[in-house]
Amino acid sequence: MTKLIIDSTCDLNEAMRKHPKLEYLPLNIIIDGKSYKDGVEIDLERVYEVMRKGEMPQTSQIDIASLLEILDRNRKANEDLIYLSFSSAMSGTHAVAHQVFEMYREEFPEMKLTLIDSQGGCGGASLAAIQALNLLDKGHPHDEVAQTIREIVAYTSYSFTIANLDWLQKGGRINKVTSLIGDNLNIKPLLTVKAGKIVIDQLLRGHKRVYKHIIKKTVDHIGPYQDQLVVISHVGDPEIAQTLKAMLSEALPEASFVVLRVSAVLGVHLGIGGVGVFALSQLPERYDRRPAFLEK
Repeated sequence: MTKLIIDSTCDLNEAMRKHPKLEYLPLNIIIDGKSYKDGVEIDLERVYEVMRKGEMPQTSQIDIASLLEILDRNRKANEDLIYLSFSSAMSGTHAVAHQVFEMYREEFPEMKLTLIDSQGGCGGASLAAIQALNLLDKGHPHDEVAQTIREIVAYTSYSFTIANLDWLQKGGRINKVTSLIGDNLNIKPLLTVKAGKIVIDQLLRGHKRVYKHIIKKTVDHIGPYQDQLVVISHVGDPEIAQTLKAMLSEALPEASFVVLRVSAVLGVHLGIGGVGVFALSQLPERYDRRPAFLEK
């Protein structure tokens, strides 16, 4: 049997988090010099509370002890593992996991371990995780699940925005002058992910224009594959997510949608009010448009 490891850069709802085939691996959030395991020792609302005060918590990658605990526990239960990691271009988490997996394989060659780079995170990783958990529910073999994840990673589009440029400036992606000018002119960034990194796709005036571009890019990316599950993720602003869902429902009447909250460890870099849409340009061979476990 196989289980799926997801780290806390992947957006999860309760049905996903409680899924018996899921192993949750937290990254760390640092507030006032103290480190907390994301989603375990600190919840999302506490992190949002700190952010609303204008503070920017720090983040750090997974710790090896937590990963080893998951490996040891599942080895003893005769479970193999697939780990869908945060983008290797944005964090050292994937590299750490690769080293740990290599070491573990040498000592326990009978255990099947597969590490897959999500080349992103957030709702993009959620698309792959949802399908993987659904396949594991149905008893699909390890290699089929891993192949489906890889296909989804290759087909996933990221279109998202943030409430103001200040968060990009704090994260070092733009300079302070650009941030100040942009905010004064009501400039909003349309962001995407390329080669595993967040990049600015366009700078547009006003939220409404950005939202329209997000819808258009998503519709164009999906093409003829409208009958699919689309993920909408938000940072502490469910009203924005529902607004986008209504717009998408009109543009994509055959699609179904799931709204998720961006994980704390990514939310601190995107800022309150960030929202994104994640969809597929093609559908893998093994695909369920609305897995039953999401309705539980």
